[in-house]
Amino acid sequence: KNHPEKKLRPISSGVISIPRGITAGLIIASVGFGILWASSLQAFLLTLGYLVLNLLYSYALKHIPIVDFVVIAVGFVLRILIGGEVGDIELTQWMLFMVFLLSLFIAVTKRRDDVYQFEFANSINRSVLDKYTVAYMDKLITIISSTLLVSYLIFVTSENVNERYSSMYLISSFLFVLIGVFRYNQITYVYNRSGSPIQILYTDTFMQITLLLWIATFSISIYL
Repeated sequence: KNHPEKKLRPISSGVISIPRGITAGLIIASVGFGILWASSLQAFLLTLGYLVLNLLYSYALKHIPIVDFVVIAVGFVLRILIGGEVGDIELTQWMLFMVFLLSLFIAVTKRRDDVYQFEFANSINRSVLDKYTVAYMDKLITIISSTLLVSYLIFVTSENVNERYSSMYLISSFLFVLIGVFRYNQITYVYNRSGSPIQILYTDTFMQITLLLWIATFSISIYL
């Protein structure tokens, strides 16, 4: 309710009451778990773990510095594991590691936006923010960005990948990953508007073009 943008969300703004939100959540969760139970027991158990993780995050873990954004990244890894089980898709360790790093990168940039609002707009929207500073978050983003880029480069040049896709297009896709990370950092540091990754994806033409070029290059490497 204290956040300048998140206060407009349905429950925060009062458009949907908390009891109605809980009721809707229980109905949707029941349907979802029923589908997963029929599809894959492993996916059902992973989703159950994901639900428990989210409840722990909402009531406790989001108030613990560092743990708060690491848990978010772990949640994305669980989600791709669930998809892999349902779709019977083999997921490599590198794929899981890249998802974790990318999710961690986005989570930290989002948290940096909250810290920026806390420090410079005098807006307090969660208690954990006074455990961070913008300078500290900037250092974390630099570390994660560097690790993400190096890991992607190792991934596309790894022996296992090159045996399956012997194409120079694959390594050239690193260029668009590099540009994408640079652009996201620009949005974070220069424009201070990294609070909504979805909004960035829908409104930033530069990021959209970069993402499309990456998809095209990667698709050519795999399918052609």
